[in-house]
Amino acid sequence: MRDWLGWDHETRAAANRSNVDRLFSWISREAEPDDEEDGQDVDVRSTPDPVISTGAHVREIAKLVADPKAVKSLDETRSLQAATLSSDLLVKSEIDGAFKSCDRGIQKLDGKVGELDSGQLDRVEQLVGRLQGIALARKRRPPARGCRGNRSTRSRGRGFPPSTSSATAASTASSSKLRAASI
Repeated sequence: MRDWLGWDHETRAAANRSNVDRLFSWISREAEPDDEEDGQDVDVRSTPDPVISTGAHVREIAKLVADPKAVKSLDETRSLQAATLSSDLLVKSEIDGAFKSCDRGIQKLDGKVGELDSGQLDRVEQLVGRLQGIALARKRRPPARGCRGNRSTRSRGRGFPPSTSSATAASTASSSKLRAASI
């Protein structure tokens, strides 16, 4: 958030005035101009609620300001949920979570390698093959920038090529090492 505001520690001031104004508009009610000629009467009922009203909102905004598309959505809709859903940061967060989960699982399996039976080692082989399929797909076709892809296709597990013979050979070699370690 400090970078987005252009915060200067020496002067203790934000250099990016437009982002300061934007942040202030998110934490305050914005008066919508009344239809009256004088423009001075503001109906409090017609002012939208602030976008930021809790500490959790501040933390969410701090993540969103890195994505110009999300900031634009927040300005247009004044909806933190809509801005979050329009952001590619949600997809990045899902991917980071998947990697963390994989890392934890691998650590658990590594600690129990001597206790794995042949069926479990076969399952490890299958998982290694799927991971190598993902890596091979990346080498064949770099991901499109700014495109999230079709979520329904991803969620059904399609979209990745089946393991190729080189992936199968590599996974077999990996499982052979696991079996040797468990003996």
